[in-house]
Amino acid sequence: MLGVAVIALAAQDGGEPDEHWEKSTETYFEKVGKAARVVVDNPHGNIWVRFGGYEDQVEIIATKQRLEPELPRLVVRRENAGEDLHVRVVSEKPEVPSPADRRDRIDLVLFVPIGRRVELSTVDDDIAVKGLKGDLRVSTVKGDVALRKISGAVNVRSERGKVVALLESDVTKSDQHFESSTGDIEVTLYEDAKHDVVIATSGIISTDFSIEIEHRRFEEPGKHARATIGGGGPKLSMTSKRGRISLLRQQKFFTRENEDPS
Repeated sequence: MLGVAVIALAAQDGGEPDEHWEKSTETYFEKVGKAARVVVDNPHGNIWVRFGGYEDQVEIIATKQRLEPELPRLVVRRENAGEDLHVRVVSEKPEVPSPADRRDRIDLVLFVPIGRRVELSTVDDDIAVKGLKGDLRVSTVKGDVALRKISGAVNVRSERGKVVALLESDVTKSDQHFESSTGDIEVTLYEDAKHDVVIATSGIISTDFSIEIEHRRFEEPGKHARATIGGGGPKLSMTSKRGRISLLRQQKFFTRENEDPS
């Protein structure tokens, strides 16, 4: 760890406070190998990931909210396993039982350097990734997932949360997969994308592309669809038991500097 900054704040939401409330922010800098994985597990808050430059370190900003002083504090554990970096939000006293609905939380923001594979997991809370230059794997139970400008292969698994992704063209030759049980999946491709698409759900399928749909009455999922986009390419699969699946098209817009303004 290269450095830690701590800011502690006390806040009131008008009138006499009826409960303890404490907020603090900590920043960590952790070394990571050039071919490493960054594995983040946060069962107590959101995860946001952004592009973090070219140095061999990950910057982590942890915003903590403490509402239940009678419970052990939540802490951010950081461990190196070889070149990999593992980050996990845990109770400082795991042997002390905590209620499933505890209100203490830690939200994480990570700035990840180029070329690292990132694996993220939450339970109830959201995951948002923008600008990552590496492969991404996401897992959540009920959290929503939002992905944009990922330069790598994307694989997402959500039980009940909504997944929204805008995929870049020609950034990976690997297959990509989106899966849910009952959550909706919305994937947008640019007009120059090249994919062999496979869709399966018992829910609604909506698309801006030409697809063939096969109905399988006695199966779940009960609808299976295929599409060849841009002449075909790496496989893009989207599966759900009952969630709505949308496959959309977006035109590319450029500024004078030939950059995507988004």
